[in-house]
Amino acid sequence: MRSIRVDVAERLPNLLMILNQEQQGAIATWRINDEQREVLRAIIANERVIVLKGRQMGVSTVTLLAVLAFALVNPGVPCAIVADTREKAQGLLARLAGWCDQLGIELSSRNKGSIELDNAGDDGVCTVIDALSAVSRAEGGESRVGRSKSYGFIHCSELAFWLSDHAVFRGLTSTALPGARIVVESTASAADNLFRSLWNGNDDGWARVFLSVERHAVYRADPDTIDDETWELLQSAKYGFARRDTAAWWWNRMRVDFAGDETGAMREFPQLPEHCFSFAKGRWILRYVEAYPRAQGEWYDEGRRFNGWHIYREHTGNERLVFGVDVAAGGGGDSSAIVVLSMLTGNIVATWMSSTTSLPDFVEVIKDAADRWKPETIIIESNGVGVGVYETMRQMSEHHVTEQRSGEEKHMRLQRLKMAIEQGVVHIGPELVAEVKASRLEPPTGPRGRPNYEGRDDALNALSFAREYYLDALPSSEPANLLRLVDPYTMISGQRLTTAKKKEKW
Repeated sequence: MRSIRVDVAERLPNLLMILNQEQQGAIATWRINDEQREVLRAIIANERVIVLKGRQMGVSTVTLLAVLAFALVNPGVPCAIVADTREKAQGLLARLAGWCDQLGIELSSRNKGSIELDNAGDDGVCTVIDALSAVSRAEGGESRVGRSKSYGFIHCSELAFWLSDHAVFRGLTSTALPGARIVVESTASAADNLFRSLWNGNDDGWARVFLSVERHAVYRADPDTIDDETWELLQSAKYGFARRDTAAWWWNRMRVDFAGDETGAMREFPQLPEHCFSFAKGRWILRYVEAYPRAQGEWYDEGRRFNGWHIYREHTGNERLVFGVDVAAGGGGDSSAIVVLSMLTGNIVATWMSSTTSLPDFVEVIKDAADRWKPETIIIESNGVGVGVYETMRQMSEHHVTEQRSGEEKHMRLQRLKMAIEQGVVHIGPELVAEVKASRLEPPTGPRGRPNYEGRDDALNALSFAREYYLDALPSSEPANLLRLVDPYTMISGQRLTTAKKKEKW
């Protein structure tokens, strides 16, 4: 395959009109900036490039430019643009097709999913550029995405947010042509996923480019908006700023748009590479409240059967609740778990876990908890030993009881929960943190396409049951988390759940 000439590639932007950030979104001639030039040159010089960046730094745009330049000099060699959603991939392809129109490049065919350049070589084959979604069911640990072609250029956009990242990436790269260009660019999700593994690799053939927030000329503010004490703080090793105007922009953005969430602002607009992953614990981002464990025997003085409760907050008398229940045999291995979830906020009210409670005792725990909280629905896993618990509760409980069978949908269900926890939408306590840190969510590899999980996921599984029920019940036109004051002790504010010290416990 032919190489791209640096001088030609760097002159192409002068012929294109784009939305210009520096001119507040006005349509203007593209003036390639220093960070974009660094990325472009890295792509031209290396077969494998990974770019770690902050938000809105023009990396996807300059990578598209490299795709176009490659396509022009390599007639008949397929190229792929892969993003975390189909809409994003098609949006990137539409932008590239628009550039072809501006440059007078004929397209022999075009649709939302692919374009074909009218640039047939000696063999009569034209270059096809496909837009692919990284969403894949990945049966048996494999992905169908991109397997029908061998690509010469693969642009992987926002890899950190691909659901089945290992399976899709493996499927794409395993069929790539010899000498293919593979470019991965993403902000970090802070989870210990494929993107983080690729970035942290050593001597593996990947060229790495980190673009700090300080590199981007748009991210500037009046340096006098921060005082000398704050500026001194932001120059420390923790923050690493060298420009006061960028530090002022970041500080004000963190306080206003991120409501004081430093770790979130660091991840979205990093100054140092370690900021991108600074608050990953285990494989997930953890934002959790301090739930306090119940004292032994406190509930009705019934003794050990009611140990294991973690109470996040009291609930109001008319608050709708749902139970998610994961069932284990009680032999000291996996745990049985109950998660009590609010239907008003989508957050946890309480959890219960035990690895030694027998099935008959577990039924009693569920019944007593239901009598106390009066959930509108109890969702019980009915796989294996769970069948007996489900049937018993269905026949004996006055509450509505439904079953959940964990099959191949489990991976997607837990992935959706993972994202909600990482984004701070669902707040978890220390008992769930322990499960999160011990869990690995990998694509399905077990029999019949069922996921093969390492570590514990008992309470997480129960939480996912309850959360899916909550999401299904949400009105499409009504935003979640409308309740601002749950009770006198628990307040919801932004992305954080703060539980004040209660005057009395159960």
